[in-house]
Amino acid sequence: MALIDIPKVIAHRGASGTAPENTLVAIVRASDLGVTAVELDVTISSDGIAVMLHDENVDRTSNGNGLITQKTINEIQKLDAGSWFDGTFAGEPIPTLKQAMKTINKHKLFFNMEIKPSAGLEEKTAKIVADEVNKNWQANAPMLVSSTSEVCLQTFQKINPQMPCGLIVDNVPENWREIMQRNNCVSIHFHYSNANLELVKEIKSAGYSALVYTVDDPMAAKDMFVMGVDGVFTNFPEMIMPVTECGSTN
Repeated sequence: MALIDIPKVIAHRGASGTAPENTLVAIVRASDLGVTAVELDVTISSDGIAVMLHDENVDRTSNGNGLITQKTINEIQKLDAGSWFDGTFAGEPIPTLKQAMKTINKHKLFFNMEIKPSAGLEEKTAKIVADEVNKNWQANAPMLVSSTSEVCLQTFQKINPQMPCGLIVDNVPENWREIMQRNNCVSIHFHYSNANLELVKEIKSAGYSALVYTVDDPMAAKDMFVMGVDGVFTNFPEMIMPVTECGSTN
């Protein structure tokens, strides 16, 4: 699969440094800051609805508690997903994937959707997410689907083979080329502390995009761009955008 045009700065879970992560307000905040790309996490409810959430439970990012897989969509959307971050966001709900995609399309943003399945529900999650994308994602709008789960990537691509996919790792394994080919990926996403000039050059020379997470220090971001990474995930895109013009030494 051919490389895709990935924006250099991707707002991690939306503009999550200044708005509650994985919410509609975080998407809008990113757009207002001038960002052209957002990354959000998607999982499923007990009744099989795709919702935006990073963790397997709602404890950290809402006023509720318990596993997401034990809550219906009605129960989930009654939760307050904003007050934990700041009182000014009180009442902000956990959005569905459908709601998130509508907002992303409205603001004409590039969408990196990370599939975050609960344990044992990799295939089911990917199927539900892929069907939702096919139904509600705007035709020809840019999207990159990523996951740490090979089952998710392979299941998603069986349903939506035209959608570009990315593999998420912490440290790039020695057999990364084999894994990328096996999962038909166009990009590899890894922790910025594990990036180096030789590795980035190898990845790009092999025809893949190199993306790093999560970079909130402008000087570290500058180093990444000098190495030649294609994009960085950041909670504070307004701090990183000014250094995007740093040239690559590749």
